[in-house]
Amino acid sequence: MLVNLYVWRSLPMNRQASSLKNREGFKFNLIRLKMKNNKVNQYLMHKALFIFRIKKRLGNLAIASLLIGILFPGCQDRQRVSSDYKTFIVNYHTKNTEHFETFLDMANISITHFKADDTLFLSENLQVKYTENYIFLLDKVYEQLYRFNDSGQLINKIGRSGLGPSEYVNTGFFTVDDNNRTLSILHNNGTAIMIFDYDGNFLREFSTPFIITSFDQLDSNLYFYYTGYSNSPSFKRLHMADTLKILNSFLPLQTQAFDMIEMNFTAMGDYGYFREVYFPTIYKYSYSGIHEIFKINFGHCEITQKMLEEVKDPFEFFEKIQNNGFCSTASLIAAGSKYYVVTIEQKSGFNQVSHFYIDLEDSIYTRVYSNANNLIEYDFFSQLKPVYIDSENNLHFISSQIELKTFLNARPDMKLNSSMSDNNLNPLIVKIPINKN
Repeated sequence: MLVNLYVWRSLPMNRQASSLKNREGFKFNLIRLKMKNNKVNQYLMHKALFIFRIKKRLGNLAIASLLIGILFPGCQDRQRVSSDYKTFIVNYHTKNTEHFETFLDMANISITHFKADDTLFLSENLQVKYTENYIFLLDKVYEQLYRFNDSGQLINKIGRSGLGPSEYVNTGFFTVDDNNRTLSILHNNGTAIMIFDYDGNFLREFSTPFIITSFDQLDSNLYFYYTGYSNSPSFKRLHMADTLKILNSFLPLQTQAFDMIEMNFTAMGDYGYFREVYFPTIYKYSYSGIHEIFKINFGHCEITQKMLEEVKDPFEFFEKIQNNGFCSTASLIAAGSKYYVVTIEQKSGFNQVSHFYIDLEDSIYTRVYSNANNLIEYDFFSQLKPVYIDSENNLHFISSQIELKTFLNARPDMKLNSSMSDNNLNPLIVKIPINKN
């Protein structure tokens, strides 16, 4: 079973706005100033600012093609998503809520350190995937892919960052094919995919059919590519392909809103789940195409497709939704009929992180949140990044070691299965059972 993660903290804010000019630059700096002390807002803005990160390499024309939709009249050849399935509705404003310390068995926390025989430094911008025997980790700041055993001990590095043959640069995301023991990593600003075996041997590389922001691979040739809101002749966001040959495209949208760059796919082997930041619908994709699984009804704070289609100025739109308030999804993991979704509700001066535990087999769900007035507890909960649901229904999160230490220092009643090192401040895995009481 494989899971995906896009970590919420990305590039430093002070690296971003220098290339903006005139009105756009002024508006961006105004928005950035309002968001300066809001971690959740920074997370969303970091994704939008992918446009500026690739400017030097791809040029203005490619950036415009990648991230800003050009409005054309009508789209008559829309591919319909299968409607043979009933979409389960999750009410964001449900009264079925639990404080995270009630929902999760916090008395039985266990941790896994990422460790190596020599020095290992990890950033907080990580993508993590589990298989039956290994934990794979891509550090997107240091641009290095690792293979660990399930105890967190480093086995080997896979490839390395650079401009030479078999080296990757400006990495995006990666997928794992456990049957063939291979990994595919998106790099060069979404224009190429490199394939390695588990031992780190380079196998091959191919150019993607267009600039993509994330992807999944169902077998040796069948891929799903996400291009975002534009960069496709059909203005569709999701594409099914036989490597380079597009077989089908889904989810049409024409907008001038900024894309949000993240890992949209939750891989499950020969199928998976797909989600987007602004859209509340979760899809299942497979060899037969895609269909809706469930939708989170955000109510008054939902961003609709109509709203995106009417965007004329992306800066004004972003500032407007900040002032009015909006909801978005941040990540998704799944196991069998169970799903765990992180959502963010935010408005100028306010943000609320919630986790939704959904069991479609029993048609039940719970909204998990922090009702603590204690800022330490809220900060700990809001930075947890779910990466895996194991066979015993335990939730695995990536956590900042500093946040975990701070939380435990405030809660002397809670004990860990192992100690945390003062010399190692790398993020770690926190395993927390779901409380069965």
